Amino acid sequence: TEDCFFRLEAVAAEQSFTSPGYPTGYKPESYCQWQIRAEQENTISVSFPIFHIEDDCSNDFVSIFDSLSPDDSQAITVQCGQRRPTNSLSVVSSGNIMLISFISDTSAQRPGFEAQYKIIPKNEASQCDHVLSKNEDNFTSPFYPSFYPPAMKCTWTIKVSAGNKVRVTFNIFRMKEPGVDVRRCHKDYVEIMGKKYCGELPSLVLTSESNELKVIFNSDESYTDKGFHATYTAINPADPCPDQFTCSNGFCIDKQRRCDGWNDCGDMSDERKCKCVTSHPETTYWFLLVMQEA
Repeated sequence: TEDCFFRLEAVAAEQSFTSPGYPTGYKPESYCQWQIRAEQENTISVSFPIFHIEDDCSNDFVSIFDSLSPDDSQAITVQCGQRRPTNSLSVVSSGNIMLISFISDTSAQRPGFEAQYKIIPKNEASQCDHVLSKNEDNFTSPFYPSFYPPAMKCTWTIKVSAGNKVRVTFNIFRMKEPGVDVRRCHKDYVEIMGKKYCGELPSLVLTSESNELKVIFNSDESYTDKGFHATYTAINPADPCPDQFTCSNGFCIDKQRRCDGWNDCGDMSDERKCKCVTSHPETTYWFLLVMQEA
């Protein structure tokens, strides 16, 4: 509606806006838009320290666009529900414009949201090609834990000591996009050793074939996500998990967790080549023992 349309100018100092009626509650059938502009040499960061609207995104929702019009081809994300302060929503534009749209229906209303916005210089936002030369370190998608910006391509080149290999572990991996086949990963993805990864993965561990590994990150023009947090370490190929059990997927676990009846590796490799025996035939207690390798 006309009384709920705002034009905002982002600057270096953080400013804020709220949904109508916050924190008491927004009105039914609300339709609001906030157009945010910045100088040409900047991008825009918007975070929501408080976000509490109806759980069903078909009723009440916030849409964020990498443009000044509600164009689905330039949508960054659509959100609803309640977010914990420790998992607040934060997004970054690819350029100097952004649109926030809020729509509610006639059913239950919630407190709404509080948003904060500011600029990020484009030269800071575009610095995402790195060479990592330590034997262990960590790296993240751009602006993690904020949603990464649209239309970005970054490369991390990891080089460790000669004779070693690189083991990279993605502790958080969220690159979901509506309508994307995770077997193809043709929009937002991470590419390592010629294979693309996307979607939401509970864990991902990969080992290089040499002492150098390239990690390529790509986001297209629409729908972004939280991205990833990764760590890497140099490993000795002859002993990749010192004093531990090496899982088939590259994880290392304590040897005591081998054949304990639990899928500690995540791929069941720690529960293979085990057999069940009884220590006394008259008892019903069963134990898992490792089968001896020939």
